[in-house]
Amino acid sequence: MKVETPVRILVKRRAALGDVVMSTAVVRELHRAHNGQCAITVETEFPLVYKNNPYIVDLRNWGECNSADYEVVYDLDDAYELNPDNHFVRSMMHRVFPSQTNLDFAPDLHADANDHMIVDADVAELGSFFAVHMRNWHWALKNIELDVWCDIFAQVFEQRSDVKVVCIGGPTDLYLDHPLFVDARAKYTPQQLAYFLNSARCFVGIDSGPFQIAGASNTHVIGLLTHNPPRNIMPIRHRDTDWHWTAIQSNIDCVGCNVNQVRPVRGIQCIHGDYRCNRLFDTERIAQAILGTL
Repeated sequence: MKVETPVRILVKRRAALGDVVMSTAVVRELHRAHNGQCAITVETEFPLVYKNNPYIVDLRNWGECNSADYEVVYDLDDAYELNPDNHFVRSMMHRVFPSQTNLDFAPDLHADANDHMIVDADVAELGSFFAVHMRNWHWALKNIELDVWCDIFAQVFEQRSDVKVVCIGGPTDLYLDHPLFVDARAKYTPQQLAYFLNSARCFVGIDSGPFQIAGASNTHVIGLLTHNPPRNIMPIRHRDTDWHWTAIQSNIDCVGCNVNQVRPVRGIQCIHGDYRCNRLFDTERIAQAILGTL
């Protein structure tokens, strides 16, 4: 078909970092569905996620776009929040492709040659390593207790002291001052981090921005899950729902409670009132999962 004027499409997802990373799969599949004969603009509070993205023609900060300037607008906000009992990317895809099934759910980050040069230099100095995100943020549900992390590392180091632990995430996230630890918090762009994680033996962390970025890499993802069931949040890559991940849920009967929350799900009402799930992990199982990748 000859298209003289490509359709102008606006895709919107305000936040947060991990959600915007997931939205990249939707944009890629939208571009593919139009055989590239479209002009996609993305509007978000996290425009850095779309740096180097080949499927868009314009990138705007949240609030800059006028929807009337586009023939088609896809608003991905509340897509999974209103439909939480699906994989999050699947719920986003449904907003755009309500009946199409042959879709690739893998997130899509694009590192350029300069990103490769920066990361390759770091990887060359590290040797063998795995990456962890010890989240420490204002939403307590996603902050795994430091004692849990320390128990995991102690068990790993009992068997392997020849690997480095690279701490990623933001400046408020946790880091341990230890000879085997490397501080890479707030060091990389999303594209650089995904490329960096390709060299990691595994990534370990809870659902988060770095977790979703890890899903854009080929590393083994060890997900430490509390409120989200594995089927809804573990990365889907190479069109395979079980590819290269291990999900370890907290040992509590209310685990996976996200699907039971009032819609739209924008927060978790803990039935215990203290998010105790984030300190009830089987640390031996997590350590063995890490060791299995080494």
